[in-house]
Amino acid sequence: MTRQDEGLAFMLRYDNIARFEDGEVLILDRRVYPAKKEFVRCRTHLEVAQALTDMVTQSAGPYTAGPMGMALAAWECRDKSEEEQKAFLTEAAYTISNARPTTAKRMSLLCRECLDAAFKAMEEGRKPWDAIVEKTYGKKVMVMETSYAWTPEDFDFFGNTVSDGGGIVKNYPFTVQGQANCLRDITDTIVNRTVNGIGVVYWEGAWIPVGTSSWEENSEKWERFGSGWASSFAKSYDPDDAGRYYGGSAVDNQALFDPTGHPLASLRAFALMRRGQTPEIRPDALEDVTLICDLNAPI
Repeated sequence: MTRQDEGLAFMLRYDNIARFEDGEVLILDRRVYPAKKEFVRCRTHLEVAQALTDMVTQSAGPYTAGPMGMALAAWECRDKSEEEQKAFLTEAAYTISNARPTTAKRMSLLCRECLDAAFKAMEEGRKPWDAIVEKTYGKKVMVMETSYAWTPEDFDFFGNTVSDGGGIVKNYPFTVQGQANCLRDITDTIVNRTVNGIGVVYWEGAWIPVGTSSWEENSEKWERFGSGWASSFAKSYDPDDAGRYYGGSAVDNQALFDPTGHPLASLRAFALMRRGQTPEIRPDALEDVTLICDLNAPI
């Protein structure tokens, strides 16, 4: 089997998102990454479903973790009769598909593909869990969410996921050019260095703040117009995440527009990557060398 993620960066490799090995599924805990690289260990497909519900993996991560949960389900029922295995896997597919409402539609399609692969493997005398893993890892590759900060500043008083400090390794300066360089390099990796790479989606390029005066002013807009990432009403369907941390934009410094809605020069990167250019080479940023140690993270 040819791995479509061969040679890619850490977060682009399937097995660093979720993997099945030795009768367990390991899922990268996106709730603490990149400050920590920790994996949640699941020993049953029910634990995988719970991890999906608990937002252990995010963005497109569920679409790898879910199929790995199906592989684990096939492993769990390996000593049952073929008829019992099919019934067990069908029930597991329903459980995993409905673990998170926002991924249910696509997850049900993926679980259906896992069932087809597993049932065919049984008929051919092959291991169904291996067939599911192969089916999952043989797919085309697309970066569904990527972004980078053009400034360390926060504009809406909500706090950002990326800024100066913390345990984040800054491969590019937090400048407009740094943002453009990051986008260019990711696109180059998918287009020119990835087997079956099909595209890149920048998220969220238009998520700018609704105001820059005060938290109180913005909070009223978030609640009244739903202009933040979530409002307090989200607790009715997601009490543990959106229901607790609702508010503004945590990525306003990663948008492709400034706080007033004017496009940054980095937005031109999409066009320039197609037609090319020969820019003048000059320094973009010169930063002081600093050493920051997070006492809660490994050094």
